[in-house]
Amino acid sequence: MLYTIDISTLREKIIDKTLYHDELKLYLRSISIKDSDYAHYCSRLGDLYRINGELILAKLYLKNAEEALKYQPNEPLSFLTELRLAIVYQWEQDYEESEKLFDSLEAKAKGTLEGLVYQHRALMEYERNNLWLALNYFEKARRLRLDDKELLSYIDMGIHRVKMLLKLK
Repeated sequence: MLYTIDISTLREKIIDKTLYHDELKLYLRSISIKDSDYAHYCSRLGDLYRINGELILAKLYLKNAEEALKYQPNEPLSFLTELRLAIVYQWEQDYEESEKLFDSLEAKAKGTLEGLVYQHRALMEYERNNLWLALNYFEKARRLRLDDKELLSYIDMGIHRVKMLLKLK
């Protein structure tokens, strides 16, 4: 596994730098040819750079992915790239821009994707210290993610952390 969730920040934290750098190199080599997977590789690079805190590079690759998706539309990848960009804005503490993207994503999301949006929206509200709203989004995400044990454990970690801060049982 490449990362874990930091219990106090609820953000991803790289635990295996070698694996991280290997994956980064793989995607950087893969984008040298602008083939049909170029947007996918750029979107993933944006995610990897964000997790490492390199937000300028993260935005650059996510914007490259968005541009490529104009010419080779892929609705699920466009959605995921937009979500990744919302998270980058959140990490930059540009909550206004992040919130706009989350609002757009919530309006479009269905099923599993809806749970993913709620989970990350909860994290943004947690960072903004909107704890009751964060708890609401975490609980919505939990109801929609019951089939994914790993993500469910992250959501439960968030619920536990928020309840602890609110002094709830």
